[in-house]
Amino acid sequence: MFEDWLQRTGVAHTKHNNGYHVVMTLPDGRKIDVWPSTKKWQLRGGKMSRDGNALNRLVRGK
Repeated sequence: MFEDWLQRTGVAHTKHNNGYHVVMTLPDGRKIDVWPSTKKWQLRGGKMSRDGNALNRLVRGK
């Protein structure tokens, strides 16, 4: 499910540790660290979150 969402976003990303850690790079250069197995994510320099809707809004620019 995460993999499908990731592909649909069209955001550049790299996978690390066999996909357990994904680094997404937004068009403005900001980076988001995502750990799909735990549903945790963090905008670099920000707080850790598990709010998937907030991640979707951030990535979609809404």
